[in-house]
Amino acid sequence: MKLLSTLYRNAFLRPLLAAVFFVAGVDFWFETNGLPSSWHPQVKAILQHAGLRGSFTHLRIGAVNGVVMLNPEFFIDTPAGPMRLAANDIHCRPNLWRLLQGKLVIDDFAINDAEVSLLQTDPSEVWRTTVSLAQGRRGKDDRFHLQVKAACEGVNFTGAFTLANFSQIASLLDTDRSQRQIRFNPSAQASVASVAKLLKQCRWGENDAFVNLKATLDCLEPSQFALNGDFSLGHALLGPIMITKLRGDCSLKQGQLAFTRLQWFLSRSEIVQGNVELDLKEKTVAANLHGQLFPATLLHLAHIESGNLSSIATLTTPIHFTAKLPHSPLEWQKLNPRLECHFNSMPLYGLQIHRGRFVLVSTPPTIAISELHLSLNPANTEWLAGDLTFNLNTKTIAAELNGELPVFHHARHIGLQLPTAWFGAERRNLKLHLDMKESPIASWQQWHATATAETRYLPILDASLYNPKITLELKNAVLTMTSATAGLPGLPADAVHFTASASLADLVDSKPTAIAFSARVLAHNPGADADSFATALDWQGEAVCDVDKSRLSVTSRGAVFPDRIYQTYQTPLKLPADDIVGQIRCPKNPVSFSLDMPETEIAGSQNWKVLAQLHSDGGSFGKLDLAEASCLVEITPHATNFLDLKGVTAAGEPLALEILIQYDPFVLTLNKIMLTGRPEIAEVFIFPKLAKDIYQQIWEHVTWDPNHPPVVTVPSLVYQSGSTDSDWQLTMASSLTAQNVLYRGNHLGDVALEVHLDLPYGLKVAPITVTRPDGDVNAEIAMTFAGVPQCDLKINKSEGTVDPKQILLAINPDWISFLEPITFSSQTKVTCEGSFFLSGEPLLTLRGTLETPQCSFQDFSAEQVTANWTLSSNQVRWDVIQASYLGGNLKTSGLYDLESRAGNILLIADNVSLDQFSTKLGLTENSEGASSVPGVIQAECRLDILRNWASRPFHVEGNGHVAVRNAQLWEVPLFTKLGYLLELTTFSWLRQKQDNGLGKITSLDADLEFLGTRLVVPQFSTNGTIIALSGEGEYSWEKDRLFFQVSGEALKEVSILSFVLKPLTWAFHAELSGTRKKNEWKLRTALRKIFSTD
Repeated sequence: MKLLSTLYRNAFLRPLLAAVFFVAGVDFWFETNGLPSSWHPQVKAILQHAGLRGSFTHLRIGAVNGVVMLNPEFFIDTPAGPMRLAANDIHCRPNLWRLLQGKLVIDDFAINDAEVSLLQTDPSEVWRTTVSLAQGRRGKDDRFHLQVKAACEGVNFTGAFTLANFSQIASLLDTDRSQRQIRFNPSAQASVASVAKLLKQCRWGENDAFVNLKATLDCLEPSQFALNGDFSLGHALLGPIMITKLRGDCSLKQGQLAFTRLQWFLSRSEIVQGNVELDLKEKTVAANLHGQLFPATLLHLAHIESGNLSSIATLTTPIHFTAKLPHSPLEWQKLNPRLECHFNSMPLYGLQIHRGRFVLVSTPPTIAISELHLSLNPANTEWLAGDLTFNLNTKTIAAELNGELPVFHHARHIGLQLPTAWFGAERRNLKLHLDMKESPIASWQQWHATATAETRYLPILDASLYNPKITLELKNAVLTMTSATAGLPGLPADAVHFTASASLADLVDSKPTAIAFSARVLAHNPGADADSFATALDWQGEAVCDVDKSRLSVTSRGAVFPDRIYQTYQTPLKLPADDIVGQIRCPKNPVSFSLDMPETEIAGSQNWKVLAQLHSDGGSFGKLDLAEASCLVEITPHATNFLDLKGVTAAGEPLALEILIQYDPFVLTLNKIMLTGRPEIAEVFIFPKLAKDIYQQIWEHVTWDPNHPPVVTVPSLVYQSGSTDSDWQLTMASSLTAQNVLYRGNHLGDVALEVHLDLPYGLKVAPITVTRPDGDVNAEIAMTFAGVPQCDLKINKSEGTVDPKQILLAINPDWISFLEPITFSSQTKVTCEGSFFLSGEPLLTLRGTLETPQCSFQDFSAEQVTANWTLSSNQVRWDVIQASYLGGNLKTSGLYDLESRAGNILLIADNVSLDQFSTKLGLTENSEGASSVPGVIQAECRLDILRNWASRPFHVEGNGHVAVRNAQLWEVPLFTKLGYLLELTTFSWLRQKQDNGLGKITSLDADLEFLGTRLVVPQFSTNGTIIALSGEGEYSWEKDRLFFQVSGEALKEVSILSFVLKPLTWAFHAELSGTRKKNEWKLRTALRKIFSTD
């Protein structure tokens, strides 16, 4: 055994130990000193065969440390260009057992302080990556775990990679190398250069940028490669876009690279979130993103230059969007993203947008904005909507927009001066439409667009335009108003039509610009249906505007029916009915006109002038009918002057005058007016309604002789107007002569007068001379309108006669009810002086005298009347100083209230003929040869009269006394019937005894009482030679009924001898009843004879 042991040690163990020591020594030598440099080329050749070109300074190989490469530098070809790998050292520990089996399997791997650079032609575009740690270890399960830490342009990378079946990696690399041929790709190099340049612009802070990756790879199933991770980038600059934070998750599997949970913070107000998927095999990309960005950011991302859209690029309101990119080729020009966007409260081109939305679709080279809708208020009553298309290659734009906006309000908001007095201050929408053909964005001269603006209702001044519509076209730098129409209530929608055209290029370049224009206005067609309209104004011309010099000139011609226009548009435009234009009438032929304005300065100049010529065949001005008229017109900023105005009336009378209209203050002056005809015609030159009414009232009741028309001369008429309708003044001096004038149907004769107007203060018509057959009547009338308007009237004492009833009715026709029963002789002479109100209660004070041969009240007439009279406070007072009535004298005074219809009268009459009075009362029989009844009447009465009270024509209260003297009452027909009755009956015997029958009655006294409609005689008595009468009674004039009771008795002084010389006492009672024309007496008692010794 010892021998065997010795042999073992000597023959086997010692050589083995020697070999071990030898190997260990060699290993130690290689691990400390490395391989000899002569061996390096063979190693490099092996590495180059594996695709690694380069060098190293030392190569150490040993069982302890494996393979250590010091200062290695290798170059690897990639599609983006050569990649350089430089490190401090590379450690690699192969598996010895596998190595002895002829397989290279790495158990441990590490790279220290390495730098990976993707080389470019431009050094500034080199992409450098610093690898601080790269180490890996193979586990017992044949999984290789690799950890990497690196930094690239400030971005920190950490990676954890797991390779399953790692022992098969060599065969995997060999297979991949045989199947793949690396070719240089310039586009890939450019992309890498762009990324490198972009990363170099970023300035990362500590831990501002990192990428964490985890990957797994099965060397037997390389197609199952999977990678996932997350990343975060902060404070980076992407072109002009500052990225505050970019983070998300990423994954790669089966050629599908996905970025999920992306969060891209550009600022506090800008954020993009969503997912992006790239198909590396198909080279396509898809994305779903949402967020909010500023408009400038969107423009940059869409590659739209913001220079032409500077107003949009400066907006700071974020736009919320949802973007969807369908699978598209991974080329910028072929991407077709769709963005649904909305935003709130954004100022845009002078408009404050409350909210908006649109859809942006990119189809390179075009970007389409569709479904655009901008709301300017919460109720969405002001909006703008439509589509826009941008072509990035040709840099053109096409658009079609619709909307409803308060254009005038926004125009004022941006500084345009639109007068509120014209368009009002109310926000009123216009319906807008814009159609812009594809046109260069930067060259407006090549724009081709049409625009319309319309609304259902638009107030301008006091008018209300219905369906106004304006159409504009811009083409070849020419702006054309192809149509501007408007209607008014009851008129067609195109009642007013206007067109214009001008070179916008000349206008922008401040060159003299010719503006051609035309206007057409429709009006009712007279004599046709109410719905028939015809052209009433046809006007065309050209204006030349020099904006640079602020000068303008106009030449134009046209024809117009001013009356048709005024009648048609008076109500819709609320034009005054008494306007000057409204008084022009042209029933057949229009007024032809030319209107020119010499070149003049328009910027604040007050020296411009418009010259016009007018001519009309036929027509009228107000009530003045004309056969022909023409004039020259000169219009300046201060006045309009109608010069050489000549015309011929329809009656063939020439007419000439001049009119000057001054504006501020408004003064209208008419000079040298000559008129042969009714003076009422002159009212056409009086424009204030009050003045016209007053002037008409002067001649209202005057009738002129058509065979002898009056001659009117108006040297001057001046009308001045102030700031209000009541602030005006009209002065006029005129004279008139006329023949055979009638006033209120009464013939006045020849009249000459002068009218002086000073309105609204007063007027004076003086002197007034009326030529009558018996002489002239001179009068004066003055009216004042300040305070309570009143008229002062004066009729001077003259030889001419006049009916006072006509004077009073001229003052107030309502007095006819009082004056109707009164008549005056045509030879009456009147003087009058006083004043009366022109409105309200007409009467103020009027007094005068009256001398007339005859004056009647109903059936009662007085002659040779001389009286004084007054009117005051609706009371008529009279005092008849002297009058003759039925052969006697009459005096009366009284008053009558015209308003209350009540009055008081005192009558005193003496020596009135009894015979005539009886005849007047209808008590005397009118028979031929009848002798007159002797006797006179004295009477006094005081009466209170109520007229038309309680539907009673006359109600009279009062009392009086009447006395008849020197009469033969038995001869009065009323008493004759009584005497005849007595003679036939009871007293026939007495008549036989006496030659004088019933004796004589020569006087009568009676008291009178007026009770409403009755005249009551409570007591009357007579004397008598034989019989004396007494009694009572009454008469109703309303019913014409009378009733009297009469008693008679014989006087005691009468003795009858046949009765034994003793006195006789006897009596009778009689009744009178009936009417004045038909009455009868009846005896009611028998004869009584009573003898008495008294």
